[in-house]
Amino acid sequence: DNRPEEALQVLNNELLSDDHLRVDVLNDVAVTWMMLGKPAKGAQAFEQALELVPADALYAIGAAQWRIKAGDLDAAREHIDTVRRIDPRHAALPELESRLKAAQTTSKAD
Repeated sequence: DNRPEEALQVLNNELLSDDHLRVDVLNDVAVTWMMLGKPAKGAQAFEQALELVPADALYAIGAAQWRIKAGDLDAAREHIDTVRRIDPRHAALPELESRLKAAQTTSKAD
């Protein structure tokens, strides 16, 4: 409803702790932070989950996607490398590499 502050409050206060590790919930948190102009905070949500479950490629993928959106390309590359270590054939790798390359090209043009 375009009320990101309230959404974050609900997501942070009213969900059970296990729900905070669900990828769909983390995506909602990240989108809400994006609405507030802070995509790096969205990446941090995925990074915290990745610290708890380091072998879950979905958390590394989410962290990479949001680091790219935040313009933190070095951190995005590290997360892509993490995905590759977890599952070298993960279907998300080509798309992540493509997004990273596009972001690098854009950042060089600026």
